[in-house]
Amino acid sequence: MNWHAFAVGMGLALSSVGCSGGFEESVGGDEDVGSSQAALTTTYQAENAFDIDEGVIETINAGYRGTGYLNINNFNNTFAWYIVNRPVAGTAAVTVRYANGGTTNRPIRVQAGTAATIAGAPTGSWTTWATATVNVSFSAGNNDLILGSVSNDGMPNVDEFSIAKTFTTTYQAENAFDTEEGVDEAIHAGYTGAGYLNIDNDANTFAWYIVTSPATVPVTVPVTVRYANGTTGNRPISVHTGGTAGAQITAPPTGSWSTWTTATVNITFAPGDNDFFLGSVVSGGMPNIDKFDITW
Repeated sequence: MNWHAFAVGMGLALSSVGCSGGFEESVGGDEDVGSSQAALTTTYQAENAFDIDEGVIETINAGYRGTGYLNINNFNNTFAWYIVNRPVAGTAAVTVRYANGGTTNRPIRVQAGTAATIAGAPTGSWTTWATATVNVSFSAGNNDLILGSVSNDGMPNVDEFSIAKTFTTTYQAENAFDTEEGVDEAIHAGYTGAGYLNIDNDANTFAWYIVTSPATVPVTVPVTVRYANGTTGNRPISVHTGGTAGAQITAPPTGSWSTWTTATVNITFAPGDNDFFLGSVVSGGMPNIDKFDITW
């Protein structure tokens, strides 16, 4: 379902308009884990939607937070529309708190830059609330976020949704700024983008990327590299930015060139643009590299 097209068809001019109401800082979920984590998520009360297609705000069933909850009519393709601001582009976890007093799933479509579906399984009653989390991509700045129904039963009642302030940026290895003795390939199955990087079997070969840190001070963050090593020996990967010692991934065999796995190291980035390198350490070169993810 193209929610933008659907909403425009309903007469809604979807655009990155300003909207400052309807959110509070919160940990999210159903347990109070302490104020020290209060900045981990931004919580939006469902009743404060920018616009609602065929639904009402209610306070009938107990257990909600805020001033009420969203009750979408029992139709397919009904939705609520929210404006969500993100400092930079990336993928973030969205956790929806809902109640489903029915006996069957009432799926919830969560869509911003990409879409994902929450099963909306029965919670036992309309006063029993549960949470479910999906990952959705966002652009920098204001984003249209849609919570929509995908069945004729509509959605569950929705109390609120929380968006993690941490987010993941994915870099496809085949999109390097430059490579030293390597090629982009699409021979072995299981890669996620348009292909993967195959560095020549030599030591000190590398791929060079430009990574932009959204932080205003140097930060150390996890970098997760997805690779395949179809040999019988380790093929270590040197991971570093320009001017830093960085870290090394052992990269043991994965069983075949079409069997992919991940490994994570912590890397320090300066504010703004950074030269980022994945390099070989031994004469056998590196494994094939599919992508790397950075969580800010």
